[in-house]
Amino acid sequence: MQILFHSTNILLLNYFRINDPYRLVIILILVVLLRLPLFLTPDIITYSELKWMVLGQKVAEGGLIYFDIIDDTAPLAAWVYGIIHFIFGRSIQAYSVLAVLLFIVQAGYLNLFLLRFKAYNENNFVPALMYAILGFMAFDIISLSPELMGMTFVLFSVKNLFSHLEARFKSDVYIINAGLNLGVASLFYLPYLIFLPAILLSMLFYTGTVQRRYMLFFYTVSFPFLLLYIYYYWQGYTESLMICFFQSLFRFDYLKPLNFQTLLVLITVPTFVGGISIMRALQAPSYTNFQSRLQGVMLIMLVFSSIGWLLWSNKSGSSLVFFVPMLAFFTAHSILIYRKVLYQELYFTIYILSILFVFYASRFEKFGIEKITDFDKLILDTSGAEFGNLQDNSVLVLGTDLRPLYHGKHVTPYLNWIISSRKFSRLDYYDNLTSIYNNLMAESPDYILDYEDLMPELMHHMPLLSTLYSKRQVMPNYVKYSKAP
Repeated sequence: MQILFHSTNILLLNYFRINDPYRLVIILILVVLLRLPLFLTPDIITYSELKWMVLGQKVAEGGLIYFDIIDDTAPLAAWVYGIIHFIFGRSIQAYSVLAVLLFIVQAGYLNLFLLRFKAYNENNFVPALMYAILGFMAFDIISLSPELMGMTFVLFSVKNLFSHLEARFKSDVYIINAGLNLGVASLFYLPYLIFLPAILLSMLFYTGTVQRRYMLFFYTVSFPFLLLYIYYYWQGYTESLMICFFQSLFRFDYLKPLNFQTLLVLITVPTFVGGISIMRALQAPSYTNFQSRLQGVMLIMLVFSSIGWLLWSNKSGSSLVFFVPMLAFFTAHSILIYRKVLYQELYFTIYILSILFVFYASRFEKFGIEKITDFDKLILDTSGAEFGNLQDNSVLVLGTDLRPLYHGKHVTPYLNWIISSRKFSRLDYYDNLTSIYNNLMAESPDYILDYEDLMPELMHHMPLLSTLYSKRQVMPNYVKYSKAP
């Protein structure tokens, strides 16, 4: 058995225990090959990806997020989607390729700065490999989500925090960089602000940071938000910014595409192995004081990421990227603690095969796992002809079902129904009624799909709508209205 593992270790763990940056190219190839069945499956798109593409199209056409587009997506993410649409159009392939590249860049960056700080007792690329494997907890973790884009800057912030911990003579530079990067990360995904207290506690527990630098950190985190507020104040839309973006931290009514049972299936193996890895890493006696401090920082980050995920995430697979850097850090520790190559290889092989089994079985509904998982609210069904006649027509959806927008073009600002419904449910307020009327008249959608049975009340308050639109079709979940001939 020992001879077998030594003869095949070039394909297993030991291949990545060599300090060679070109191992990142191999990791990229492995991720692409393992995701190839998804790439080759036609028309696979999630509801979130559809929303990002619709959002990107409206931003590329000149729409201002939060005013021309009512949604709670963070501004930097929205502007990135606009750039992607400007270059590639509505291309799910472009989103998939960019997501894989960004994910591998993050894995490589994490590994390189862990090498820089000698976080392990040997120089290797096992953390990057573990990062890549954790991308298969769910099939939509490696998607171009705001969480994934923002995680890049969270890693920049953690790297500067490590530099601050290491520096014998403390410098403001690391504090400034850590704060700015965390602020930028939060403009990609606002719940990343949960790492602000995590970094503060890390500095409190593991450094002798003076009070002035804590204030400097607060200032640098808030500086990107100040620039954002100034921009919207200059445009005259600060109220829209507050309602759609900042108040999202106080709303907990996110759509949850995955139920608890499905999430439990997806995270059981990484959570179980991660828990064991943390205990093994913290109990191992062979680490230096600085290595132990780095472990403490990553544990604090993991605790606060769990709090942020429970409070604010939409509980989709893409939201699990919250945990990937910390779990990769501790899982690599746990594997490398074993002294015998045989044990390391067995641990790694069982771990990766377990994750990949759940990944493929859940996505392609094999081995009976479809009986305990449910992806119906996550994956968009594009095969039906229900919305086929919407092709090349403008559409307004009064409800949370975004499937019609795969075929038709979204018009009016009302993209996020959870936020938009607050206007539609208060039609007795003159401002709400005027705003809805002006938007409907300005863009005049070809079709209105009413999932919330709101059109009768809208027509009562706006008689002109009755002359412009007529009931075309009554479906089980909605009523379709079209422009009167």
